[in-house]
Amino acid sequence: MGASSTGGGVGELRLDAELIPLPTWGKDNTSYSGLYLDTAMTELVLASGLGKNGLQYLTFTAKAALAGVALHHMQAGKGYTFYVGAATQYDHLQNRTLGGPQQPNLDDFFGICHVLGPTVDITLYYGAFRLRATLDLFYDFAMVRSFAFEPYRDRHGLAGARSVLARKAYSYSNGATTQSRIVIQGGPLELGAQAQISMYESINLFDPAAEEVTDNFSVYDQLKSVRAYSMVKLPAHFTAELVMQATQRKGQIKDVSRSATELRITGGLGYEF
Repeated sequence: MGASSTGGGVGELRLDAELIPLPTWGKDNTSYSGLYLDTAMTELVLASGLGKNGLQYLTFTAKAALAGVALHHMQAGKGYTFYVGAATQYDHLQNRTLGGPQQPNLDDFFGICHVLGPTVDITLYYGAFRLRATLDLFYDFAMVRSFAFEPYRDRHGLAGARSVLARKAYSYSNGATTQSRIVIQGGPLELGAQAQISMYESINLFDPAAEEVTDNFSVYDQLKSVRAYSMVKLPAHFTAELVMQATQRKGQIKDVSRSATELRITGGLGYEF
């Protein structure tokens, strides 16, 4: 859990929580192998950025590894933990800063149900050092705000478009997400990085005002993000952290496309429970 500020005059509040009920995870002089038919790992991330104009961005992520195969062996501080199984995840991503100064009130958002997919999680132990890497692949059902909506509307208008897109600028979409993470810990220092790629195409099957839809075109959107951080543990469970996060958004409707990239640098203090 932490509080920080960015170079753009935005203060961030962030909560990272993880629960790993695997019976031997991280325990020395233990071994385990077999099916684990229960929730093996759960993660929760909540981050909000507040500026002089109110909420600037909001991230909420909840992930659960449902069941899988676990292998663990650790003796004298050296060993590994390996898990592969099925996972599900939900993301709510909202960002009012990607529009830049030309569109300061652009409310870009995703509501993503990562329905199901494989997850792989491996941790290597060597004395005081620990390396952990994860990889997730998901099929997604999502509510996505079209990033190309404004330039398409200004160029072609919205006559005959689907009602939800024309009135609220978003569409229901199918897609897929690939995300990965790596964390290296040694003594009081921790380094980490994570990346996500999500790609979506609108679902054009149904519309509450179907009789008005005469141009049932597809809407495409893409999200890429990379987050890297360095953290130092301080006395009394406090931490100091420096974070760099880059986000790229792309959208396309017919012959109209739009893209934007944002770099956010954050520094702050946290507290470990």
